Order: sequence, then C-alpha cells, then structure tokens
Amino acid sequence: MIKTIGLAALFVLVCLNFSCGFTLQCGSISSGPMNNISLDELRNNSDHWNEWENAEALKNKVKQLANVSGTYHDYIENEYDCNDMAVDIWNMLEVSEPVPIQSIIVVGNLDEEKESFEDCNHAWLVILNKPDGGVVTIYALEPTNTEIYKYTGTDNSSTAKYFEGFFYEKPSDLRTDLGDRW
Repeated sequence: MIKTIGLAALFVLVCLNFSCGFTLQCGSISSGPMNNISLDELRNNSDHWNEWENAEALKNKVKQLANVSGTYHDYIENEYDCNDMAVDIWNMLEVSEPVPIQSIIVVGNLDEEKESFEDCNHAWLVILNKPDGGVVTIYALEPTNTEIYKYTGTDNSSTAKYFEGFFYEKPSDLRTDLGDRW
C-alpha cells in the first residue's frame, strides 16, 4: 500500500512539474486513455509548439479562425458539440496560412480537479508558443464560444481548469480513446 501511494505521489509531482513556467495537471492515475500525449512529450516535442515572435498576433489569428468556425457551426448537444467544435477549429488552425498553427486538443471536466478520464465531459484547445529565445505564451481556446484565455500561472484563477486535462495531438487519437462516449 505504501509503495502504491509513493508511486502515485511521484506521478502527481511529475505531472505538476512542467517546465517553461507553466504547470499542467494530469487526471487520475486510476484509469485513463491510451492515446493521449504525456506531459514530457508535450514539453519536449517542438512539433507541438508554435514559434510566433508576436504572441498577440498568434492569439488574434486563432480568434479569427475560431470566429469563422463559429459563424458556420452552432452548438447542438449530442450532435455537434464541444469535441466536434474543437476538432473543427484544430483542423482550421492546422491548415492556416501563411503557416500552420499547432494546437493540442484537451478533454477534461471544468467542474472538477484531477478528474479521471471517465469524468471528462468537455473538450477545448491549447496553443503553445515559444519563439526562439523568447517568452513562453500559452492560450486555451473554448470552442463553444471562441473565448481565448491566457495561462497566467495562477492555479486559483477562474480559467486555470483550461490548462489541465488529457492532451491529444490529433483528432483520431481523441476519437479512439473516446469511442462512442460523446
């Protein structure tokens, strides 16, 4: 029992310690998805990071594309909802011009902390940016209303829940883990 608690505590500490001045929390270790991105992969794989010199310009481009998506799609519960909207915007960012914008699909539960995968009931996007030698900027995009939240490093901020959850590189990985749940 003590060994299990020690390993669980170590796992939580690893999940909480995310470099570049920002922490993301993993969900429960009791059960979880198989195709999500680990925090180490997210942190260390430059394919997940944008390199925009002007973070505000990146934010504006993301907002512009999200608004276009919102113009053509309405939230319809159990038909076209948060995960569909997140995937749609993910794709628009992926093919944006003049350069693709990398984003990560996140699933979680905005009403819970350290939720299990089974308790996840919402999807959104996270956009990571670090220009060469520049400052890290991290945004979350709420696909249902196109609001963008900037990571502030404050765990008790009203938007902190957008910076934890289960992270997906691409929609097919998300769909494989979600199956018929949503």
